[in-house]
Amino acid sequence: PLYYVQRVLPASIVGAGVAFFVFYRIIKSIFVRVIKVLTSIDKVATGDYTCVDLHVESRDELGLLVNSINSFTGNTRGLISEIKNRATETSDSLSFMTSRVDNAEHVIEESMNAISRVQSEMINQSAGVEETQVTVVNILNQIKSQDANIETLASSVVEASAAIEQMVANIRSVSDILKKNTDTVNNLGIAASQGQKTVENAVNISKRIYEESEGLLEASAIIKHIAEQTNMLAMNAAIEAAHAGEAGKGFAVVADEIRKLAEDSSTQSLAITSRLKDLGTSINAVSENTQEVEQHFGTIFDFAQSVQNQETVIMHAMQEQSEGSGQVLEAMHIINDISASVNESSTTVLQGSKEISIEMEKLVEVTTTITESMNEISKGAGKVEESLKEIVQTNNHNQSIVEGLMDDVSVFKI
Repeated sequence: PLYYVQRVLPASIVGAGVAFFVFYRIIKSIFVRVIKVLTSIDKVATGDYTCVDLHVESRDELGLLVNSINSFTGNTRGLISEIKNRATETSDSLSFMTSRVDNAEHVIEESMNAISRVQSEMINQSAGVEETQVTVVNILNQIKSQDANIETLASSVVEASAAIEQMVANIRSVSDILKKNTDTVNNLGIAASQGQKTVENAVNISKRIYEESEGLLEASAIIKHIAEQTNMLAMNAAIEAAHAGEAGKGFAVVADEIRKLAEDSSTQSLAITSRLKDLGTSINAVSENTQEVEQHFGTIFDFAQSVQNQETVIMHAMQEQSEGSGQVLEAMHIINDISASVNESSTTVLQGSKEISIEMEKLVEVTTTITESMNEISKGAGKVEESLKEIVQTNNHNQSIVEGLMDDVSVFKI
């Protein structure tokens, strides 16, 4: 027992004290961490998520609890932040939509006013179109009456023009006969003049041939002189060849040939001279006969000129008559053309008036259709205006909901 008292008891007391101290430290540590957890949970319960995440000091169940609380706090903080952002964006979108709807309402209001003005103008235009249609019908009736009168006038002008054309045709027939006679006389005068000119040319050519034949006589005399000189040279060459003896035989043969050529040239020159003289005599005879023919052609030309002058006087008289008739005919043609043009224009105007009448009927129909369409547009614009008002109401309601959501979310601090 003494041993127990001296040894075991003190050791037990010391062990119990140490165990108590360790237990106290553990309990105190747990209590401190629990207090931190409770403090964080109290802040979260009041909507304050600004607290920093708790530090995980152990890996026991309390550490797992702290870790779960940190995850819950972080997720909730992110969710609240996202809700605030989405609510802000929704509020901005609703504000933008409100402004756009206000603009649309303003535009619709202006459109409604414009439609009202257009409807008033369409009513006035419809009345004007109807009045214009009545006026066009009256004009069309007057044009039909005028067109009938123009056709009667055109027929009378055509008959008068045909009678004048027949008279002018007879005058032109006589004028054509006189013109043919004049052309025949003119051709006769031209032929006589051309014959006279031809004879004159023949006389001139004969004189030129005679003059040129004299030049040929001179050329023949020159050829004869050259032949004589060549003959003299051939004789001198033969003498020199004889003096040269054997060495000059070949040259003597050449000199003999030259002498023969000179003699032949002299003989031919005499024959040419004789023939040229005979040709000159013949040319003189032809020239004299040609001059007589020229005088006869002159007489023929004078007679033809006299006949031509008489035909010219008659032709001028017929031309004046033809020109006067032609002027009358031209005037009738102009009147006929004008009548035809007026008739055609009247027909065109009549056709155009009919088309205008048809188009006016179409315009009345189109005006009626446009008026009905404008009424439909006005009704549609009214429905659009009502829809915009409903959109404004819905938008205002959504704006109120978003503002309430923003107020609710603003309680939370993140």
